[in-house]
Amino acid sequence: FDLVLGVGALRDLGREHGVPLLCGNLIDASGARPFESYRIFERDGLRIGVFALLADQIQHTGTEEKKLVKVDARPRLEELGLRTETYTDAAGRLLAELEPQVDRLVLLSPLGLP
Repeated sequence: FDLVLGVGALRDLGREHGVPLLCGNLIDASGARPFESYRIFERDGLRIGVFALLADQIQHTGTEEKKLVKVDARPRLEELGLRTETYTDAAGRLLAELEPQVDRLVLLSPLGLP
């Protein structure tokens, strides 16, 4: 759960390593989105839209039980002054914005969707 480092530290790491940080459904206390929602890349004549969504629940494998465990991330996000727009609302909004601009779409997310 990288957000425990703080939004500012993550932005700094992204800049330092030349990595864009994307998250289309994270909202800070002021109502702003702390990261870009998406990026559009062009490769071999194709325009590819890449967007990212954060899950409300973080899935991880428990160390003792070796079972998949879901942990509600919302309380920790609230402590950090952050919240998430539902991934279904964010996906609908972003798809409507991106689809007319791109040939392909890529979703980056820990949502666990097939």
